[in-house]
Amino acid sequence: MDVDLRLLKEGNEHVFRQIVQSCEGRLNRFAMIYTQNRAVSEEIVSDTFLSLWINRHSLDENTRLIPYLTVILRNKCINYLRSFRHKFVSIDEMDIGAMYMKAHLYTLEDDASGLLEEEDLRLIISKAMESLPEKTRAIFEMSRIQGIKNKEIADKYGLSVKTIEFHITKALQHLRKNLPKEYFFLFFFLFSSYWR
Repeated sequence: MDVDLRLLKEGNEHVFRQIVQSCEGRLNRFAMIYTQNRAVSEEIVSDTFLSLWINRHSLDENTRLIPYLTVILRNKCINYLRSFRHKFVSIDEMDIGAMYMKAHLYTLEDDASGLLEEEDLRLIISKAMESLPEKTRAIFEMSRIQGIKNKEIADKYGLSVKTIEFHITKALQHLRKNLPKEYFFLFFFLFSSYWR
């Protein structure tokens, strides 16, 4: 990202707004991977930009802005999850997400050559989903992608809620086994837009 950090350090609000407009979408997607909650993600991203503004005087003019913001955001997300992880993701999933972010900060870099694009990831997920038994896949899609309650799915198929839960667990185990470890966590990030 081509920004004159000297102007930002001097308090140039126009430059700050440019940074926000340029980075906000990517940072929101990044935060969503951790929090799985849009409102929380937006709040954490806003807090990240606030930290940038407050600490602008201490920036080195050669600072690479996106990695700098990413580190701030990642730390805020992890702090959030440490406080509320029992409500959102298990420790294992948080560790996978943290590992992915640490190893692949490039997803937010301007130079993303040679990396999996979102469409490539969708293709990998699609192939993993297609290899599920038809009923298991349909139940999983209804539950986790369409957001239909297990009781409603059970009524539709004439099955017990326990059987629906079994199919969902079976699908998750299959996906965990068949998706590369670092992309399994991203699968949940793409739930809301998987078939759009």
